[in-house]
Amino acid sequence: MTGGDDRGVDASSSRADEQVDIRRILGVLWSRAALIVALVVLAMVVAFVWSTSKTDLYQATSKVRVVDPNSEAVFDGVQIRSDPRRDVDTQLALMRSEDLRADVDQSIGAEAGQITSVSMAGVGATDLISISVTSPSPDVAAAAATAFANLYVEQRKAQVSSAFTGRADELRQKSAELDAQIADIDAQLDASTGALAAKRASLVSQQGELETRAIEFDVEAATRSGNVEVAETATPPTSPISPTPRRDAA
Repeated sequence: MTGGDDRGVDASSSRADEQVDIRRILGVLWSRAALIVALVVLAMVVAFVWSTSKTDLYQATSKVRVVDPNSEAVFDGVQIRSDPRRDVDTQLALMRSEDLRADVDQSIGAEAGQITSVSMAGVGATDLISISVTSPSPDVAAAAATAFANLYVEQRKAQVSSAFTGRADELRQKSAELDAQIADIDAQLDASTGALAAKRASLVSQQGELETRAIEFDVEAATRSGNVEVAETATPPTSPISPTPRRDAA
């Protein structure tokens, strides 16, 4: 009987202690309610001020299409090995060069200092490459993104044109060398010298082929686009991509 009474007394005492602890905690919280509320309000104000003080950033995007180089060939004999996926990767690597960035900076002048980031990536499994530029100014973002696309296409056209022109010049150089050999044979040629006449005819034929190929390369140099073209120019965005005040404040 005594043991049962002791357990009952202990249980009642424990419950009483718990109630006292809860009342004590509530009392402490209540006495400091003003401070707690003030700290919560202060945290919200700080978060709001931090969020609204951040500079708005705008992003504009242009697109470049990688073209099958052989689709632009004027002559069947002027073909280039093409791998669509590899072509896109190659164009991306070239597009990320410091030289192109320098040309873009020069193109847009002092406003280039407002460019905060530039990113380039292939668009899914397509032959498109997107160029995204971020800036506090929507106009600068759009101008820079469009400049990246236009200048890159111009550079590639110039490079491809230069390659074809260089090849044409090489062929003409070989033709000139044959011309010298033909002139040498003409100086020795005798109507009775059949071997020299045959050699001369062969050289003239080779020279004609070289000249024809040189003309073909000249035409290709003038008509090729550089395997890329501007698919879409950028327009100034109307809303920033950063910050997002409500999310930041939360």
